[in-house]
Amino acid sequence: MTLSSPLARGAWRALALATPALAGLLLAGPASAVPEGWSDPDPVSGLEALTVFVFAPLAVLALTAALALLPRWAGAARSAPVVTATENTTGLDEMLEPDRPEALEAASDDD
Repeated sequence: MTLSSPLARGAWRALALATPALAGLLLAGPASAVPEGWSDPDPVSGLEALTVFVFAPLAVLALTAALALLPRWAGAARSAPVVTATENTTGLDEMLEPDRPEALEAASDDD
């Protein structure tokens, strides 16, 4: 029997599929052991539950929003330079002349 035969490929495939399942079963035994005192936990008050499930997530959201808005509150958004120049300083409009199609036709006639 060679490794390329269908029977050998099927055996390797079965071994490859069974190995993680068997490893999971073997490793799950020690993980299922419960430490002492965990089987009868102390009761949780309503305020502790509200703190964990409501107040703490709201505090995290408020802190995240404050950090995101901090640059705007500090005035960093207003300190960006304002571009108000209307004159063309690069000369690209004269070189490209997008509003005059006759300039495009003249350029194509030179070729």
